[in-house]
Amino acid sequence: MEGFTEKKELLGRSSRADAGDRGPDLASSPSAQSSAAEQELTGTAPTASWNASELESRLTASIAERTRGRLQGLQVRVLGERTVLSGMAGSYHTVQIAVACMLETLSELDLDPPEQIDLNIEVVSQHAAPSRGQPLR
Repeated sequence: MEGFTEKKELLGRSSRADAGDRGPDLASSPSAQSSAAEQELTGTAPTASWNASELESRLTASIAERTRGRLQGLQVRVLGERTVLSGMAGSYHTVQIAVACMLETLSELDLDPPEQIDLNIEVVSQHAAPSRGQPLR
């Protein structure tokens, strides 16, 4: 996927010692490749690349967990070098948490941050402001 490339060495280029001295064909075998795909989804090992859908799902889950439901209608879209976060939050602090979480998750996955982050998050007050003439509580 363009824009989100791995910083670490690819799995297929590991040394024989890293592959348990089982020979050079182990890293390129189909079973090793499917195992690498499973590791990619579980986040247990670095992988060469992510497709947009998998990355969007991973980022959405991480942000939802970190914001603990305070970001309603969360959607994450990865569009090349641009990432769009959409939803509704009760505070700007929640928006900051979401952006920080996105950047941390990308770092954990050894992916570069996007060139552009678009925030389409509406911040709404959970308590309506009192109208004129009503005392503050």
